[in-house]
Amino acid sequence: MNRIRVVGLGVQGIEQLTLAGLRQLREAEAVLHLVDPAVDVRELTDRPTESLHALYLAGVRDHDDFGRLLGRILDRARSDGDIAVLLPGDPRLGVTVVQQLQRLADAGELTLHVEPGVSHFTSTVNNLGIDPLERGTLVVDANRLLLFQQLPNPAFNTFVYHLGGPGQAELLQRLLLRAYDTEHPACLVEAGPAADGTSAVAWGRVGSLCELLANVFFASPLYLPAAVPRRVDRAVLALLTPFRSEPAEPAAW
Repeated sequence: MNRIRVVGLGVQGIEQLTLAGLRQLREAEAVLHLVDPAVDVRELTDRPTESLHALYLAGVRDHDDFGRLLGRILDRARSDGDIAVLLPGDPRLGVTVVQQLQRLADAGELTLHVEPGVSHFTSTVNNLGIDPLERGTLVVDANRLLLFQQLPNPAFNTFVYHLGGPGQAELLQRLLLRAYDTEHPACLVEAGPAADGTSAVAWGRVGSLCELLANVFFASPLYLPAAVPRRVDRAVLALLTPFRSEPAEPAAW
């Protein structure tokens, strides 16, 4: 059965490739890649390499791009038997082709191994200096929010990905204003190669979201910090509050 090894490169190039990922590249018969051209994949393996960049075209439907990528990957898997595919970030976060390969593997049509890498999300929360579990975090695709008209819960930190679709900014602002105050802060984080807190962060507010989103590029998530909760379950709060011999003051939120 044909074997495909998908390896995450991380967001800082070769420096973030794990030893486990490097082993997968060197064990495969060929390596396909869709990473920054500055990364010389030939430094990582002595096996044949092939760039997939020519198949990923700007200005066309994502469905068409994904179809070309998937078709080429499957062709090479059939001809070479055992291939690796090197992708930026983490292959399990927002990579449609990997989910398509997973469905084929679940149907018994190929063998799939996915080696994780440092994701753009990990880089983003690091740049912001936050712990995504401390206040709770929602991670969602912008098109899903709009398609289902789903309002985020302002009590949680929220990250909205895949911004920049046609007419999306105005629709997204209108939706978010049903959940957030006009002055609620919002920012775009450049989840690029600098994962040390130096990536660009552009702050704005929900009421002027269209202006902020004019600066978006595909890898920029929208970050909406958690707001003060409007209500809490007092019974659960009592379970979480350390025991005190004297009545506690009402919790400040």
